[in-house]
Amino acid sequence: MTSLLRSLALLLILIFGIAGFAAPEKPKFDPTLPAKTQIFRIVTTDYFEENCYLIVGPTGKTIIVDPGDELKIIELDSIFRPTGNVAERIYKFITDNKLDVQYILITHGHLDHLGSLKYLRDRIPGAQVLMHAADVRKPGDPLAGQPKDANIIEGGLVKVDRTIDEGPLTLGDMSFQVLFTPGHGVGSICFFTHWNGKPVLFSGDTLLHYYKVGDDYYDTGRWNFKDGTGNMELLYRMVREKLFILPNDTLVFPGHYDDTTIGLEKLYSPALAKPERPVDLPKPDEPIDHILN
Repeated sequence: MTSLLRSLALLLILIFGIAGFAAPEKPKFDPTLPAKTQIFRIVTTDYFEENCYLIVGPTGKTIIVDPGDELKIIELDSIFRPTGNVAERIYKFITDNKLDVQYILITHGHLDHLGSLKYLRDRIPGAQVLMHAADVRKPGDPLAGQPKDANIIEGGLVKVDRTIDEGPLTLGDMSFQVLFTPGHGVGSICFFTHWNGKPVLFSGDTLLHYYKVGDDYYDTGRWNFKDGTGNMELLYRMVREKLFILPNDTLVFPGHYDDTTIGLEKLYSPALAKPERPVDLPKPDEPIDHILN
C-alpha cells in the first residue's frame, strides 16, 4: 500500500511538474515608435488632397506611408500622369535631412496614394514596398506584382517587395499592428502604433475626419467604384469592429483631410447609424510635428 501511495505521489509530481513547465503565454504585442520619432506630412495640392506621411526615427531611419503625387488626367477616367511636383518635394526633404528610407507602406492600391511611388523607389532602390496582397495585381497580368491601380498610371509603378496581412509588423525599431479593413479597397489596411506614449492610427481611407458632400456626412472613403471593389456594408463593419474598439484618444492620421481621433468620429459616425452631425464639432489639436509646404 505504501509503495502504491509513493508511486501515485511521484505520478502527481510528474504531471504537475510538466504542467509547470508548459509554454508561457506570449507577451502582449505593444506596437510603438522609438522615443524622439517625428512624423511629417505632405499634402498633394490637386483634387485628391492626399496625405503622405514620413515617420522619421531618432537616427534618421524613415518609413513613408502612402506617397501620393499630383495627378494629371491624360485620358478621362483611364490614364493619369504623376506631375512629380510632390515626389520632388518628398525626395528633397529626404536628401536635405540625410534620411535613410527603409520602407514604404501602402494602405491600399488606389492611384492617389501611389503617385510618387515609382519616382521615389527609382531613387531609393533599397526601400522596400509593403502592402496587402489583395491590392496587388495577380500573376498573368502585364503589371503583375504592382499595386492595383498601376494600370491607370502612365508607365506603371514598381513591384511590391512584400505583402503583409493583419497582425504584428516590426520594421527595425518601429512596430505596428496591421489591421485588415477592406471595404474602401479590397486590400485596405491600417497601421496602429504608439507615438510619444499616445495611440496613433494611420488609417488610409478607411477612416477620415467627417466631411460633407451635398446634404450627407461621411467619415470614410467612398465605396461606389465602377469596378465593384468597394463595399459600404463591409467598410462600416470594419470601422465598427476594428477601429472603434481602439482607445478614444487614438490620433487618426487619415489619407485625406484633417486629423481626428477615434472618440471624435464615434460621436456621429455613419458607421454607427448616428444622426446627422453638426458642422462645428471641435477638431483635435494638430498632432503633427511639421507640415511640409
